This record gives sequence, structure tokens and C-alpha cells, in this order.
Amino acid sequence: MDPLSIIGAVSASGAILATIGKTVKGLAGLKGKLDGADLTIKLLIGELSGIKSALSEIQDWVEYNIAQSPTQSDLVDGFKVTMEGCTEAMDALAAEVASLVGDATLPLTLTSVMRAKFLWSETNMKDHHGRLHSQLDVLRLLLQAVQWQVQTLA
Repeated sequence: MDPLSIIGAVSASGAILATIGKTVKGLAGLKGKLDGADLTIKLLIGELSGIKSALSEIQDWVEYNIAQSPTQSDLVDGFKVTMEGCTEAMDALAAEVASLVGDATLPLTLTSVMRAKFLWSETNMKDHHGRLHSQLDVLRLLLQAVQWQVQTLA
């Protein structure tokens, strides 16, 4: 498998990074405006920021190191599937946040805050959080397998 297809396998992380950025911005706009949601919003912002940093590092690592792996096609397939799952989970969360904040280009108005209060569901946010965590667990397992393989080759 050539290096370009390897890079393409994890290029989905670029789309995830952009989605995370928009979602964090939307959540930050809601913080302090929804009763009982502040802790969840703070935790989501922190977690999404960490995920964004980690995915950026993974993307860089894959770009420069995975081509040397003896099982690169399996790794690429694993990264593709995992990134697709992360993308789907992140897109679902982003859609939920977008429905809460409305048009992200406009400042939050009283109407959008009222709509967000009406639509906010702690259960939905926990469901999104759980789906995202499941995908991250798979990614973590894949990276641990890669780390184990690299250590045995060294």
C-alpha cells in the first residue's frame, strides 16, 4: 500500500478536527446559559479539546511512521474503520449541539437560548458521549496494538 493511501486512511481525522472545533465553539456559547448543563458542557469541551489534540498527533504519527510497518494494510484498514466510527459519533454530537445553538454565525439570542433550554437533554448528551467513547476505545486499542508491534520490532 503506498504512503498516499495510508495518509488518506486517516485524513478523516482532519474532518473530525474541524467538527470538534465547531462543536466546542457551540458548547462554549451555551455555557452559563443552560441551568444544570454547565458541568456537562465544561466536561465535553475539555474532552473534545483533548480528542482534537490526540487525533492531530495520531494523524502526524501515521503520516510519518505507518508506511514502515510490516502490517500496514491491516493498520490502514483499522484506522479507516475507526475514523469512520469516530466521524459518525462526532457528527451526531455536532448535529445535536448545532440544533441547540442554531446559526453559529450569529450570537446567541434570547430565542436560541430558550430553544436550547427546551431541547437540552442530559440523556442525549450522555448517549453521544458514550458513542464517542466507544469509538475512542477502539482507536486506543488499535494504537496499543501498534505500540506493541513497534516495541517487538525494536
